[in-house]
Amino acid sequence: MNKFYQTNNVGISPAPQQPVVQPGVLTAFPQQAVPTTSQPNEQIPTYTPEPYQENNNGGIDWDDVITDDGGKNYILLEPGTYQFTVTKMERSSFPGSDKIPPCHKAVLTLQIDTNDGPTTIKTNLLLSKSLEWKLSSFFRSIGQKRRGEALRMDWQSVVGAKGVASIIQRKYVGKDYQEHTINDVDKYLDHIESGNSDSKGPEDNFSFVSDEDDLPFM
Repeated sequence: MNKFYQTNNVGISPAPQQPVVQPGVLTAFPQQAVPTTSQPNEQIPTYTPEPYQENNNGGIDWDDVITDDGGKNYILLEPGTYQFTVTKMERSSFPGSDKIPPCHKAVLTLQIDTNDGPTTIKTNLLLSKSLEWKLSSFFRSIGQKRRGEALRMDWQSVVGAKGVASIIQRKYVGKDYQEHTINDVDKYLDHIESGNSDSKGPEDNFSFVSDEDDLPFM
C-alpha cells in the first residue's frame, strides 16, 4: 500500500498529498489563506491632529511669518557704572578647575535699563572660600551686607534687589568659532545708606570700593 496515513483525535485519515516536484519544471504550490483579525467592513481608525491654537508659550505655526533675527534685546554697553536689577537667580554647580574645587554656583541675570531699552547680563557667583570676597561685594552692592559685618546669605531675597556694578566688554570665541563681544560684570559698588532726601541718582547711594586681592572671575 503506497498511501501514507496520519492520525488525529477523531481517527485515521489519509495524509494530504504533496505536489510532485520534477527537475526543470515550475510547480505551482497551492496558496494558503492568511489569517486576519479584521472583521468585514471594519473601519480602521486614522489620526487627525488637532488644529493649531496660538498660545503664550512661544509656539509658532507652520506658515507663520517670522521676523526676529536674534539679539533683539541685547545692547552692548559702553564700559562704565550702571544700576542693575536682579531678575533671576538659578542654583547650579561648578565642576571644579585647576584653581577652584567643585562648589555651588549661583547664576544671576541682571537687567540694565538704558535709553535704547533694557538689556540683560548673565553672571556667575561661585560659593568658594577663595571667592568669598566676590560674594561679599555683591551682597554689599544690593544693600544686604555692610563691610566688616558677617552676613548669612539670603538668596530668596536676591531677585528684585537693585545694585550698581562696573560693566566692561569681554570678548570670547563661540561654538561657531567666531569672536563675540558681550557685557560682563567687572566689579560691584558698595551700597551706602544716605539720609540725603535730595539724592538724584544711584551714584549718590553707591561708592566704588576696590578689593586688594581681586582675582579674575571664573
